[in-house]
Amino acid sequence: MEKAKKKNNSAPNDVPISNAVPEVSKPRAGETGIFLALIGLAFTGFIALEQANGVVTVRWLPSLIGYFLLTSLSLWSFWQWEVIKGWRKRNRVIALIIFGLILASASAFGVGTQYHRDHPRSVTIIGAVATNVSHPKGEKVGGIEWQDDYGELLVNIQNGAEESISNVDLAVQVLDEGVIHDMGQLSTIPVCEFHPPDYAELDNEGVRILDKTGGASIFLTSRYGWELGGKKVPDFSNQWTFFCPRLARKAELRLILATSANKNGAIPKKVRVFGRYDVASDEGNITVKIDTTVNVKR
Repeated sequence: MEKAKKKNNSAPNDVPISNAVPEVSKPRAGETGIFLALIGLAFTGFIALEQANGVVTVRWLPSLIGYFLLTSLSLWSFWQWEVIKGWRKRNRVIALIIFGLILASASAFGVGTQYHRDHPRSVTIIGAVATNVSHPKGEKVGGIEWQDDYGELLVNIQNGAEESISNVDLAVQVLDEGVIHDMGQLSTIPVCEFHPPDYAELDNEGVRILDKTGGASIFLTSRYGWELGGKKVPDFSNQWTFFCPRLARKAELRLILATSANKNGAIPKKVRVFGRYDVASDEGNITVKIDTTVNVKR
């Protein structure tokens, strides 16, 4: 009985016992590429939503790099796709080119849109007119006390945008060796400031005056010497600057410049306006730079 039980408990001799390890299928390259491409597209969509909500800002250059990497990954995944591997090579190449053109067009549109956001165009409209009007000496015109040798030059700067611009900080320069004695405005834009050139050398030049004992001394600057003698510090230069906190939509700043003819007796032929101002956007204020040269009309 015991022998019979042992015999029954033992494994049958006709049952094969195998030590082989079951083969595990490896992921195919095409599947990995598609997975990575989908993850990349999902990440791109996530960033796009964050940017649309104003959470993050992706400038145009990082956007260009990101689009290039995602496009390259997508093209590689498309080429490794099992579905098109059975196609003729010529058809695969044509399909890859078409797919690449679609991705490139979408990328170019995205990068271009962001570039224009980062570099908005100036919305100002600028014009200059030399009227040759001679005002009586001592008359106040646009805040300028007129003199006999002054010539009137008008420069109009209009905000062509549908919204206000702020922190308008610009310089007006007359070319052709002309000079500007003073600047003001004929319009009524509030709180605008006009500044002559800052002659730093007037504060750095001068004489040192010692007291009788030869101890303490004071430095008498050239600027102070001009003011002490009752003379006006020379303001004339070929450029002046002005600052306006705000320029409303479609508003026009009408500047008047008291100019003198150049050494040949001719009035300035060109005016250069350069500087910067701010435009409000969903991402905050964006600084717009401007550097425009216009011909002076007569």
